[in-house]
Amino acid sequence: MQNNQDKEQVLKIYELYLNSIEKISDRRGRAINHFITINSAILLGVGFLMRYLAEYEYIDALLSGLLFTGFCLCILFYRIIGSYKAMNSIKFEVLNKIEKDFFSVQPYTDEYNLMKQRKSNRLSGNEKYIFVLFGVMYLIGIFLFYGFDEKILSVIK
Repeated sequence: MQNNQDKEQVLKIYELYLNSIEKISDRRGRAINHFITINSAILLGVGFLMRYLAEYEYIDALLSGLLFTGFCLCILFYRIIGSYKAMNSIKFEVLNKIEKDFFSVQPYTDEYNLMKQRKSNRLSGNEKYIFVLFGVMYLIGIFLFYGFDEKILSVIK
């Protein structure tokens, strides 16, 4: 670097970039909270319909619609979280390059390397299991709702 002004400018860019990474992580966390809230409401709705409106004329359409909607939301949120992860991965690569080129201390680069060495589970990888779990619940619900279990058993016999 040529002078202190250049160093200050790089530091400001570094801080802004780090702030943008934190904002993406916050958005990802809010998206997961929304997902859990929406899916809890859907499952509550399914339970309510089955308990109190079982004799309702259009109950089958309502239940299958809710189950299918929940399953589609799982796929959508799975993809959203994947895109947040991809954005942050790219941002961290750029941040690591800034650290390497301009700073003698490289905390984020060091942290990343340690996580790779120790094969630590990354949170975003574990978050996706939430979507898979809800998706499996919806598939089981659809499977049982349409009586596929009985149809398969009758074919086997």
